[in-house]
Amino acid sequence: MKISIAMTTYNGEKFVKEQLKSFLNQTKQPDELIIVDDCSTDRTIDILEKFKYDAPFDVQIYINEINLGYTQNFNRVLELCTGDFIFLSDQDDVWFPTKIDYMVNLSIKYPNKALYMIDAILTDENLEESEFTKIGQIKDLGLSEESFVMGCCIAIEKDFLNAILPIPKFFKDGHDVWLVSIADVLKLRYVSYNIQQYYRIHNNNTSSFIANNLCKMKKIDNSKSSLKKSIIAWIHSSKMIVFQNYIDKNKIIVNRLEKLLEVEKYASVSKEKLIKLKYQINLYEKRLEIIKSKNSLDRIINAFKFYKGGGYNSFYGIKTCLSDIMRS
Repeated sequence: MKISIAMTTYNGEKFVKEQLKSFLNQTKQPDELIIVDDCSTDRTIDILEKFKYDAPFDVQIYINEINLGYTQNFNRVLELCTGDFIFLSDQDDVWFPTKIDYMVNLSIKYPNKALYMIDAILTDENLEESEFTKIGQIKDLGLSEESFVMGCCIAIEKDFLNAILPIPKFFKDGHDVWLVSIADVLKLRYVSYNIQQYYRIHNNNTSSFIANNLCKMKKIDNSKSSLKKSIIAWIHSSKMIVFQNYIDKNKIIVNRLEKLLEVEKYASVSKEKLIKLKYQINLYEKRLEIIKSKNSLDRIINAFKFYKGGGYNSFYGIKTCLSDIMRS
């Protein structure tokens, strides 16, 4: 099994040395480290070049001509990796020496999965440990395991990755959300509660997820955060935009599932989910047609036809039907 580490950097001179050192300390060494820098203006490249010269494994450094942002930067680095099993890495964390070895063994123990995740201890910027882990904070917020999507805790099989890349440019929720969401659709994710790294919290973290917090979280904190997000989403999005985004995103996922049909390991689960997802997209397209109509009478007639045909059975029945008529 060839092992790759996919690392992205951007103005990371303050912390990147410690992360690179943690790669050297692995009990099982990677075969390659692929780094894509997103136009750093500090000493990051100098640090990476020195590490490349001294590292006992292959290190390749790529520098973007223009700033891609973290999602598309990760897309690029993942496409450049040639390993069978690929670890995602941020520039500011620190891995425990057993991380690669442990996660490789996970992939051997659970060969029916494709994406594997471990837990992380939350620290301050000086790596002072808190009493909290990422999964622990998620549980205290009353969230399910599906909310755990932290990219730096992911290792993924290349065959699966090949099928679900590239990440669409319109997808703004993050590379990790894209990878995990497709793995979850197919039930191909395995989450271990074993802690194998530090997650450093500082002022420049790209993620603002509420669970990335050094204070103890409670369910009420999640309720407040969810309400705030809902209000912001309501202000900035119309129902038509939400539906169109859902359709666009899931048509891309359908395309990726069709690619997975060609991989024997994923073919059966992909075919089943493909049928369900195409059906769901069709329902949203019909609802979008209804609410797009500017004529109230047309909306009433078409909505009740859709209701009579069972189209709203996958939603909230007559309540959703009336909501579409009102375009609310």
